[in-house]
Amino acid sequence: MKIMSTIASTNEKHLPSGVLLSLDEEVEVEAEEKTEALTWTYKNKPLENNDAVGGSIIDVLRSPVTRISLILMVVINFFCDVVYYGLSINMVNLDTNLYMNVALNMVAEISAYELTAFGRKPLAIGTMCFSGLFCLLDSLLRNVGVWKLIRMVCGILEIFGMVVTYNLLFIYTAELFPTVVRN
Repeated sequence: MKIMSTIASTNEKHLPSGVLLSLDEEVEVEAEEKTEALTWTYKNKPLENNDAVGGSIIDVLRSPVTRISLILMVVINFFCDVVYYGLSINMVNLDTNLYMNVALNMVAEISAYELTAFGRKPLAIGTMCFSGLFCLLDSLLRNVGVWKLIRMVCGILEIFGMVVTYNLLFIYTAELFPTVVRN
């Protein structure tokens, strides 16, 4: 209860005075209903949730906010998929050492996964723009001389930005929808 009170005060809320958290064994219930699970009680009466809420895709489509979020996330995820796999397949066209490119992309992807721990929406939008900028720059460069090396660096930075975006989209998309329809 101390932990629950601390959480409530952190969220600028308070627990009602009669709420207790106890094991089922401590609450007087019928013998066949006794389990090791936790039960919420209010004024020494067990609280039961008989109104469990289920959800489906229909519930998502009913609300205009979740409907727009769903459409946007499907479109954004589709384009990020296309860009991510397109960049991975395009490594062959860089005309540099393929093995070095794969190794550098691996390093870029591993470091990109580490970066996803620092945020959600701003980081996802920023890395998407970052990757798009380097894709645009890469398309404008020629593939001769020192420009090959610059194109390879652009390719690695493209992959880095898209991996961060791609990884964050799974987390961010799940956070947009209510728990009952999240899956």
